[in-house]
Amino acid sequence: MVSPPETPEGIHEVGGTVTVLRPNGLLQRPNKYIQENLALKGKAVQSSTYYTWGAANAIDGIRYAPGEASSCSISGYDLSPWWRLDLLDSYKIYKVTVTNRADCCPERTTGVEIRIGNSLENNGNNNPRCGVTSSFPAGSSVSFSCGGMEGRYVNMYIPNIQAVLSLCEVEVYGTAKKQVIRVQVKAAENVDEAELKELVLNKLNQTLSDQDVILTWRTQPNGEVFQKNRTNLALKGKAVQSSTYYTWGAAIGGIRYAPGEASSCSISEYDHNPCWRLDLLDSYYISNVTVTNRGDCCPKQTTGVEIHIGNSLENNGNNNPR
Repeated sequence: MVSPPETPEGIHEVGGTVTVLRPNGLLQRPNKYIQENLALKGKAVQSSTYYTWGAANAIDGIRYAPGEASSCSISGYDLSPWWRLDLLDSYKIYKVTVTNRADCCPERTTGVEIRIGNSLENNGNNNPRCGVTSSFPAGSSVSFSCGGMEGRYVNMYIPNIQAVLSLCEVEVYGTAKKQVIRVQVKAAENVDEAELKELVLNKLNQTLSDQDVILTWRTQPNGEVFQKNRTNLALKGKAVQSSTYYTWGAAIGGIRYAPGEASSCSISEYDHNPCWRLDLLDSYYISNVTVTNRGDCCPKQTTGVEIHIGNSLENNGNNNPR
């Protein structure tokens, strides 16, 4: 997103969002937009984690990598183990694809119930069921047609037995019922907000030419970050780093300090040009960045850190403006 151009005297910019909602249908034709894997922009958790095989491994876009369960998620030996994907919004889900571990243990993906919905009751495992996996070969994938089931959460669940749940990739394909459009409007300084709202929505309605759409408008002054309150955008993002020292990843858990050895911190290995990158999953105007240092030791490890912001992934994003 480029910076807005200078505004002529007597004119000001009104930033806002228009939410487009079609309650009884879809904003897009399923056969046109079903190719996007929604899971890649989601966040995953599981009932427990075996060593470092975390839930996020199953939505990293890698179906198979050489090595011991490389790029897979593995739970502990749990009663009714589960894995849950938060899509961060509600979608019509048409297809879910599950990929099995390739190096061993294909039975750990047998009898898995796929549940989709908007409830977090019983960790989301009480949502309606799309299908159940049967035995399938190591390293292979199986797909389920979910017929447009609506939901924000997609769960993998093995009920009522003590078991290990292992997933090497979960892919989710569907379409949105709601779409948010960010707009910048140049208007006279004395413009009435109600008139501006009516003008914007009427123009959009004419453009969409669709009677089955509800439009709502929310304004913010001067094209700021389009949030009613100051919100830490990092909490909904996804973070990666040049390498990870043991299990110290992330740094966006919302916890500035917790007791213990580097608790809730990220630590890279001893790298040449170490880097840490946050994907906000969308483009924003950034007004403030706050960095918190480790509390127990080693404050020099945050010295000389350059903060780069932009839309390029060249050199892992490190060539963006500083």
